[in-house]
This record gives sequence, C-alpha cells and structure tokens, in this order.
Amino acid sequence: MKCSYWIALGALAAQMANAGVYVEMVDHDIKAAKTELSQKIYVQSGNGRFVDAEGHATLIKNGTFYIVDDEDKSYIMFDKATMEQLAQKISAAMEKMK
Repeated sequence: MKCSYWIALGALAAQMANAGVYVEMVDHDIKAAKTELSQKIYVQSGNGRFVDAEGHATLIKNGTFYIVDDEDKSYIMFDKATMEQLAQKISAAMEKMK
C-alpha cells in the first residue's frame, strides 16, 4: 500500500512539474542513528521515474505507467484504458464482497 501511495503521489507530481525535480526518500531510524535510501523520484515535464532501494524502476511517460524488470529485460505497460478496466474489475470485486 505504501508503494502505491508514493506512485500515485509521484504521478500527481509528474503532472504538475514543468522544471526538473529530484526527490530522495529515506528511512531514518533515530534510535540506531541509521539512514537508508528508500526511493529516488525524478520528475520533469509531466514525465517521471521512480527507483526503489533495490534499483527497480517505474516510469511515467505521456500518462502511461511502465514497470521495468531489468532482470528479465521486460516491462509491463498500464495506459489509461488498462487502468480503467482494472478499476472496473476492482470495483466489481468490492461490490461482490459487500
């Protein structure tokens, strides 16, 4: 859930940003005085790139999400139509659960 929250936030930032923006998110443990990189976010001209601590990348370009798998040298694409279909299926499943 935490990851999807940040992807949605990044998508919003990607739509709003005209100049380039770079954000590093870190997990900071005060008791242990330890800081670890959690995610890097790059946003410019409505496009975005999100890289997690393991190096997995998600791209947003022209309103389309690309989830990149470097190991398999493949990607998954979610365009607006795909997201609408997924939203309908989730909505139907939620109604069924009620």
